[in-house]
Amino acid sequence: MNQSISQIISFIRFPLAILIVYSHFYTPDIWAKNILADGGTGIYAFIGEFTNHMPMVAAVPLFFFMSGYLYFAGTTDRGFNFQTWKKKSWNRVKSLVIPYIAWNLLILALYAGIQYMSGNSPTMQKEGYKLIADYQFIDYLKSLWAFDHSGAPMDGPLWFVRNLIVFSIVLSFPLYYCLRFTGVLTLIVLFIGGIYGLEFANISFTTIFFFAWGAFFAIKDFDLFTNVSERTSRLFGLAILSSLILKIIFCILHSPIEHYFNSLYIYTTITLIFGFLAPYIKKGVLKPSPFLASASFFIYAMHKPLQVIFRRYSFAILHPQSELLLCVLNLLIPAIVIALCLLTFHIVQRYLTRLKFLNGFRR
Repeated sequence: MNQSISQIISFIRFPLAILIVYSHFYTPDIWAKNILADGGTGIYAFIGEFTNHMPMVAAVPLFFFMSGYLYFAGTTDRGFNFQTWKKKSWNRVKSLVIPYIAWNLLILALYAGIQYMSGNSPTMQKEGYKLIADYQFIDYLKSLWAFDHSGAPMDGPLWFVRNLIVFSIVLSFPLYYCLRFTGVLTLIVLFIGGIYGLEFANISFTTIFFFAWGAFFAIKDFDLFTNVSERTSRLFGLAILSSLILKIIFCILHSPIEHYFNSLYIYTTITLIFGFLAPYIKKGVLKPSPFLASASFFIYAMHKPLQVIFRRYSFAILHPQSELLLCVLNLLIPAIVIALCLLTFHIVQRYLTRLKFLNGFRR
């Protein structure tokens, strides 16, 4: 893996984490059409939709793509054998499995404590769900894999980590040999499976496709366009921006073909983002921060329950009805959550090093 790709991945981890935090704020219980008399046609509705699923839709697919690339980087020369798999799998146990289990149990305990201290108030109980005090053994197992029909564990965003655990430890061997000997055909099969909504054990073919796409480029030692000229780089940036604008326009129009432009934006971003950023990384205009890059996993794991608590109590106390206050909360609460996650990560990194497993032993 060339140095530019490594630096670009380090640089974009934090911005992608920010996008994900904002995308998890605007949920159905606070949709403009559900809480405002105008039916959700004002600025709050636009800001909510924008932060929820406009630029943000490319974040998780790009994370999967980068994870696949990183996992198989270097296998072009060294190949992929049992010893390689054993080494990489042990690394994933430390960086994925241990923090995955720890965070889900921690969030389970947090919600149980909040519910208990609030006297089992409906404010901290999701409608239609059991109180944690009423859990049976099977409910605890579900909380570690797929808590409900959404297919997410107790710490919802960690479905991404759960999928990575399966891809990197269970599927890496067959995936490597399929990609090496059948190449694009494997990607086509996974892509078609994703179109038809195929999945197994709550793991969709679409997520496998993005991981395999990154893996394919790593196995074939593709440079991800990081050696293009600055002029070409600017054209890449224009293409990404144009695809995003088209997505936004068709989303605002509620067009039945909006999903095609959604896909166009995702695939354009994944294909061109490395070539777009490479010249700025090489010239030092953009510099990855080791602290922010390392904190990205911590933000990803910690933000959802913290944001749920902040949002529910804020809406319960303030009962916001004005567009201005709703817009402020939409922008301010995720920012506060990000700041608290960074502060907590700093404290753990500097003073509570025994808890470094929460960040997958990343420094």
